[in-house]
Amino acid sequence: MIATKRTKYYRLLFGIWCILFLLFALVKWNDPDPELWTSIYAFAAMMSALAFFNNKFYMPLLILGAIAGIIAQL
Repeated sequence: MIATKRTKYYRLLFGIWCILFLLFALVKWNDPDPELWTSIYAFAAMMSALAFFNNKFYMPLLILGAIAGIIAQL
């Protein structure tokens, strides 16, 4: 498959988002409730990384992660 300019831009965008979400998770470590926000930002970083690597299995992981996040907060 030939990578188009649009695909390259999307990969760049997802790579930037992955790095930013990891930095956001690091900054939120000092928050009064770091478990909640760090897990949210880490999950967003993981989804961005999966999209960056063009992994086709990110939708089941997204659903599983959302369910795990809800259960963890109960």
